[in-house]
Amino acid sequence: MNAQSIRVFWQPGCSACVKVKEFLTGLGVPFESVDVLNDAKGPADPRRLGARSLPVVSRGREFVFGQSLDQVASFVGVKAKSAERLPPAELVARWLDVLAIEKSLVTEIPVDKLDHRPIPNRDRTLRDLAYHTYQVPDVFVRNVEGEFEDWAHYVNLPTPPEIKTSADIIAFGDQAAADLSKWWQGVDDRKLLWTVKTHYGERSAWELLERQTWHSAQHMRQLQAVLEDFGVPLSRKANAALYAGLPLPAGLWE
Repeated sequence: MNAQSIRVFWQPGCSACVKVKEFLTGLGVPFESVDVLNDAKGPADPRRLGARSLPVVSRGREFVFGQSLDQVASFVGVKAKSAERLPPAELVARWLDVLAIEKSLVTEIPVDKLDHRPIPNRDRTLRDLAYHTYQVPDVFVRNVEGEFEDWAHYVNLPTPPEIKTSADIIAFGDQAAADLSKWWQGVDDRKLLWTVKTHYGERSAWELLERQTWHSAQHMRQLQAVLEDFGVPLSRKANAALYAGLPLPAGLWE
């Protein structure tokens, strides 16, 4: 590929990475796929560009973060059809349902599987995956309330060493769900028409709510798939109705 070819820098198990690659493929945009964890030269290029998080879509020395598909479409010069977004109240209800199902799944992770690494070619355990699913609402509330802009940094911080058991994960998750519910109850503008500062620019609060709702849903979907592969009898599962209208990627891991 020449220097002006589109490149996508990604890592296995990253929800936005799966989504942006599927998005570009759907637009018919050819790109070079660079797995930064498993390509020897992969990690150096995003750092050289000045990128702070993944996924990154680049052309030469220019790049955009792959968190906003509108920005990606504009960057590659293709007009993408905007999908209808679920209303904010419905998104919050779905997200809380996702977190409730996640809680049930976490209780059913076999103790000897908490350190299992389900993602091919990535060092992320089931403990990390479950904790990360709850990091998403925790960081969303703090971001939307103006505590920080670079939510990708905070949502990818490693699992704290004190999080050892499923009970520890659930305690953190209960607090994250309670904070999300409390935030929503205190929102005056139920259409979420204001903008939120992020590391990739100001985005509408509604867009960010949708993005983080499906973010949690994708990781919960991954955990459910792993437990089903283990043959664990699950008391609660997500179904198609929960996912309907959420822009989840088709792929599970990459």
